[in-house]
Amino acid sequence: MKGIRFQLIVLALLATLAGLTSCKEEVADIPVKSVTLSEQILDMPIGSSTFLLAEIEPVEATDRDLIWTSSNEEVVKVDEGGMIQAISVGKAVITATAHSGVRDRCAISVYASQMRVHAVSALHISCRAAVVGGTVVPPENVESRDVKKGIIFSASPDVDIEHGTWYTVDDKSLGQNSFSMQIKMLEPLRKYYFRAYGIIDDEIIALSPTISFITKALNTMVETMPATDIGSNTATLVAKLDLTDCAASNIGAGFILTKAGSPSQTVSVHGVADDAKSFSATVSDLTPDTLYDCKAYVKADNITYETNPVQFRTAK
Repeated sequence: MKGIRFQLIVLALLATLAGLTSCKEEVADIPVKSVTLSEQILDMPIGSSTFLLAEIEPVEATDRDLIWTSSNEEVVKVDEGGMIQAISVGKAVITATAHSGVRDRCAISVYASQMRVHAVSALHISCRAAVVGGTVVPPENVESRDVKKGIIFSASPDVDIEHGTWYTVDDKSLGQNSFSMQIKMLEPLRKYYFRAYGIIDDEIIALSPTISFITKALNTMVETMPATDIGSNTATLVAKLDLTDCAASNIGAGFILTKAGSPSQTVSVHGVADDAKSFSATVSDLTPDTLYDCKAYVKADNITYETNPVQFRTAK
C-alpha cells in the first residue's frame, strides 16, 4: 500500500515539473509593427466588390488578426477578411487595424456603373499642346446637358479625383455626349496622362481608364540655314521656323554666334509672327577671314531650344 502511494506522489511531482518546463518554453508575444494595404486609393462602380490585401510586418508576429472598419457603411461595406462591397455613390475610408494599434487606410470613391465614360486618344500633339477629349453617355433618366463632363489631366500616372488638373467643357458642349479641348503650356518630350469624367449633382459618377501621350520635341520648330550675303565683317543669318500647333503664348527667337577664343554673341530677333516660316538677322563688326559657328534658337514660354551649329567664314 505504501508502495502505491509513493508511486502516486512521484507521478504527481513529475507532472508538476513537466508543467513548469512547458511554461518556461512558451514564446513571448511578438507584436505587429506595420500594416500596409494593397491599395491606397480605389475607384469602384456600384455593386462591385474586391479584396484589400494586407501585408503585416514582422512576418513572425504572433497575433496577425486585423479589425476592418468602414467610415461610411452606407457607401462601402467591409467584412472581417478585407472584402469590400460598393453599395452607393459616395466616398468612404476602409481601415485595417492590428491589435497592437498600427493601421493603414484605403480611400474609396464609388460611382454609378450605368454612366459610361471613355477617353479618346490625344490628337494634334505638338511640342507645347495637344487636343484631348472623351465620350460621356449618361444614365437613361438623365439628360446629357445635365451632366458636367471634362478631363482630369496630369504629368503623373496617378490620375484620380484627388490628383490632377480639372478641365470642364464649355456650355456649348453640355448637350453632346462627345467633347474635346486643347491643353496648352505643355513641356516638350514629356509624358502626360488624362481621364475623362462625368458628374451629376456635384458627385463623381464615372471615370474613364487612363490614357497617355508624349509631346513632340521642340527641335521640330526651328532649323539653322547657311548664312547669306557674307562679307568681310557682315553676314545675314537665316533660320526656318514652324510654329504650327505650337500653342505658345510668348515666342522669342534669334541666333548665337561663336568664334574660336571669343565669348558667344547673342543676336535677338524681335517681332516673330505666329505664322512666320523663317526669320533672319544681319550682323556686323565681324572679323575678316574667320570661321563662325551659328546656332538658331527659339524660346517658347521660357523653354529654349538651340539647333546644331552651321558654320560660315567671313571674306578676307
